Amino acid sequence: MMKNKTLVIVLLVIAAASAGYLVFSASQKDKALTVKPQNQTQNRQPGQAQMQAVDKDKLPKDFPADIPIEAGAEITLNFTAINANGETQASREFISKKTVAENYALYQKSLKESGWNITRVDDKSPVGSLIFATKGNYKLNIRIYTQAGNQVRVSINNILAK
Repeated sequence: MMKNKTLVIVLLVIAAASAGYLVFSASQKDKALTVKPQNQTQNRQPGQAQMQAVDKDKLPKDFPADIPIEAGAEITLNFTAINANGETQASREFISKKTVAENYALYQKSLKESGWNITRVDDKSPVGSLIFATKGNYKLNIRIYTQAGNQVRVSINNILAK
């Protein structure tokens, strides 16, 4: 029973991260997602994406090292994927002890200091506070939102353009 609850929670978290990515890349909304179990090879069909879970204590491949993750935060999602366009997506999500507003300010400041070009911000979105930025071939989106029980989550998705 506990494994089923954990699986449902993991799937809900993956769905939330995917929603953040879809806000950033609306062209992907009709593409299928094929989940690839860890340590298993799978061929990607054209127009499909594949996901590879990453150990929570490691950064996903192509996740920018200059993006801060709150010390002691519980990592709830950590994966690398190849999207339907063949681009690499590296994603992390964590539960924050800070407020949405504190995280929103922190990430804008940190991105600017690290040389990211902030292309859009939105603290009025119905899906949470959003920050979009670029740096070289990286396209970053950060979604900061509150989940049931007032739990603040930070979802960070990086796309490495082909």
